[in-house]
Amino acid sequence: PVEEQIIQTLTIRSERPVSNDSILRVYNRDIPNSAKHGVDYLSFNTTLLLAHGQDEVNFKVTLIDDDVIEDPEPFQVPLDIVSGNGLGILAQNGVTEVLIIDNIDTTTIGFSPITYQEREEVGFVTWRIVASSPVPSDTVLRI
Repeated sequence: PVEEQIIQTLTIRSERPVSNDSILRVYNRDIPNSAKHGVDYLSFNTTLLLAHGQDEVNFKVTLIDDDVIEDPEPFQVPLDIVSGNGLGILAQNGVTEVLIIDNIDTTTIGFSPITYQEREEVGFVTWRIVASSPVPSDTVLRI
């Protein structure tokens, strides 16, 4: 499959500018049966500086785009405070979820027409199956 890396910027915000330099740690955590590091995104475990007077810091996550059609897949990004006076994390804000949404348009297929009327005779029945757009690769259908 063709793979392409896409850089996504995430932002951590404080309610107000911090009074001291603070070190934060962000890392990835897979969710069972969902996005996987190394397949859907690159693994990361990094520290960030939220400098005196700042109220936000950005970091980048690399998503891996391939030609596999998939449902939306999330992964988690926990946040830890390594050092920083007066900083706390609200329980509900200590982990964020990144949802990877496939950018491949899904081709749908179906019978056309939906209802067939055929006589009981020796011979064959021909069904017509149509696709909503060109099929991106060889496809096998079981009928």
